[in-house]
This record gives sequence, C-alpha cells and structure tokens, in this order.
Amino acid sequence: MCFKSSCSVFKSKDSDFLLTYTLQSIDFKSISRNIYSTYYKNTNSKNTPYEPTSLLRLFVVYKLFFKEQRFFRDEDIHKIPISYLLLCGFFVNENLPSHSTFYYFLKRIGPNTQLYYLNLINTMLIKFQFRFFTCKFTKKFGNFVVFAVDSKPVEADGPIPKGTIHSYNKRLNGKLGFKIHSISIVYPFYFPVVFKFTPGHYADSPVLKELFPIISPLLQELNLQGILSFFTGDAGYDGIENIALISQKSIPCISINPRNSKQSSKSDLLFLSNNRFYCINNFENSLHFDGHDNASHRIMLKCYYHKYCKYASSCSKRFKIKTIPTKFMNEAFIAAKLRLDIPSSDMFKFIYSFRKRLETIHAIWNNAFMLENKFYFHNFKELFRFQMKIISYSFHHFFYVSKSSVVKYFY
Repeated sequence: MCFKSSCSVFKSKDSDFLLTYTLQSIDFKSISRNIYSTYYKNTNSKNTPYEPTSLLRLFVVYKLFFKEQRFFRDEDIHKIPISYLLLCGFFVNENLPSHSTFYYFLKRIGPNTQLYYLNLINTMLIKFQFRFFTCKFTKKFGNFVVFAVDSKPVEADGPIPKGTIHSYNKRLNGKLGFKIHSISIVYPFYFPVVFKFTPGHYADSPVLKELFPIISPLLQELNLQGILSFFTGDAGYDGIENIALISQKSIPCISINPRNSKQSSKSDLLFLSNNRFYCINNFENSLHFDGHDNASHRIMLKCYYHKYCKYASSCSKRFKIKTIPTKFMNEAFIAAKLRLDIPSSDMFKFIYSFRKRLETIHAIWNNAFMLENKFYFHNFKELFRFQMKIISYSFHHFFYVSKSSVVKYFY
C-alpha cells in the first residue's frame, strides 16, 4: 500500500533522544498492518491515505509533549517543531495532514485503541529512561521500585457511561460518576504509568488484569538490571488470579481482603494435583468428595485434616467449587501461599507503606482539575477529552515539573 507518510522514524539533530529511541524500538510496521486491516476498508480510493502509525504518533506527541497545543485548524500543525513531525514519519517538505484527516483517523480507531497505545508508549518511555540513565536510588535509597494500583472516583452526570460509586469517601459514596484506574510508580519517584477509565460501579480487580500486561516491558527491564519491583494494592485487588499474575513479573504486596481471610467455601484456596483437590494450607492430604450441590451446580468437598491447621477455628472445613481450577497450579499455588504469609512480615509493612503515596497523586489531580466537584458532560466526546487532559497533565507534571519528577531524579 502506498502512503503519504512512513512507518519509519525520521531522526534529526534536534530530536528528543528518549522519544526517538522509544519510537524506534516499537514495531510500527506490524502495528500499521493491524490498524489498517482492522479499521480501514479494503477498497481502492482516489486519495492516498496517510500511514496509520504516523497519525498515531502525532496523537501521542500532542498528548504527551505538547499538551497546550490544539489541532483545530490546518495551520496549527506547524506549531509542532519539525523534529517531532519527523519522528512521526511525515515528509515535512510535502503536505502535512489536515485537521480533518487527523480527527477522522482518531474517530476511526476509537478511544480504546487511542488509550491503549498512549499507555504503551508511556510505558516504553519510562522503560528506556531506566535503561539509559543511572538513577540515584541504586546508590542511596536501595535497589528497588514500588508500584501502586488504585482507582480514583469522580462524580459526573450527563448522557455518558456512568455508574454508582462505592467508596469510603462519604461524599462520593452512592453518587453517579466514573473511575480513574491507574498503575503508578510511587518509589523512588512519582509517575502514573498506565490508565483506564470505567463507570463508577466497575470493580477494581478486573481492571488490573487489563493494565498489568501493558507494563510488562518495564518490569522486564527492571529485572534485567537487577532492580527489584514490588507491586502494592489494597484489599480490592486481593485474589489468587491477581497474585499469580503479578508474581510472574514482580513481588506482590496486596492487602488481604477480610472476606478472603476466612477459609470457608473459597475455591481460590484449592489447587488440583493428580486429579485430587488440596487446600493451599495442607498440600499433603487431599480433600474428600462430599457430594453435589445440584441447585448451584457445584462439587462439594470436605477437609478431615484440620487438627493442626492454624486456620481451623475460622474455617468451615467444607468447600464448594463450580469448575475445576486447573489453572491454579504450580506458580499459582505458591502465589496463594504468599498471599497469606507475606502480609505478616515486616518487609510487607515497609513496602505497603509506600502505597499511601498514591493519595499524593490523587491530591495533585484534585487541585489541578477540581475533581472534588461534580462534572456535567454533554456527550462522551467531552468526557474523553477530559480524561485525555488528565493523562497529558500527569505525564508533563510528573515527568518534568514535580519535585519528585522522573527527570529530576535521574542524572
């Protein structure tokens, strides 16, 4: 296919080194094929289109590096330095995309795709920041990084996707709105890495399963450099699936949900080995079959070896499972044990204390966008623009401006 722009990254002497290397490390050819096959029609057109990833990179440049600039008129694109347009793959001596071309492209790929690639490039930028710049914590503050995951509810109204907020904040509890889900670095510096926005009634735990794979390249880079990474979260993220997912790349420090601290009828406390079910606190003696619960279509199991179990007083000794948890084996079994054992250690208390720093990030958002107020959005486009402003502000503030910014911390 012939395009007006290129999937290649054109360097210049004035290019931002970190952004240049980050974009060059991404396989835009495969991304271009994926976007074109998914969002473009396979019909001949009299007009030659722009290469999809060049417009995608232009979107990232606007949101992360030129948040004050707006592309409302065709000539507005000339306010972006040529060095950044070259990184996007544009032939600057020829025609640049018009305002309508750019926004029809964004409408074509939709908000979910925009947010995914914004998160991905944001992750890759901080990954290569770690690779190319020595940081102070390797010499002064210990060779580790702490991540934190949480959601920030915002009250909102209007014809937009919204839901009932369930929060410990009495002012917001029961109100309608949306949530800002984020995974952030909270030690040694502050930096929100990835985002997701959902209606207010969405649970936090499933969102973690979507966001965590996006930061995998960053966690792999930390492991290669011998830097320990800890992943903290409150009781809303407790669960064997989350712990098993995190433990593949990082060290989980998730607070135990009170509902999961008791071992009564919890299928995530079981694992399967040689077609026998075992409790994670007694892997020597298997549970015994105790019939079927036909009403709920579950298998009933009973434990007869609870005499020496430290949880015997709070355990019903009976379990019900709906499906065979074949995926909860090996690493998941170890992760389940860690879920119960780690919170009692001094290391957990020390690392988990950093999770509170996420409240500092939320407070900065409150001050910058007055999130304590109730917002009214006339349509989804207004809501999405507001959400993009939060991401743009977060990158600029925590990368350059903050006293604990990324750039100020590295040297």
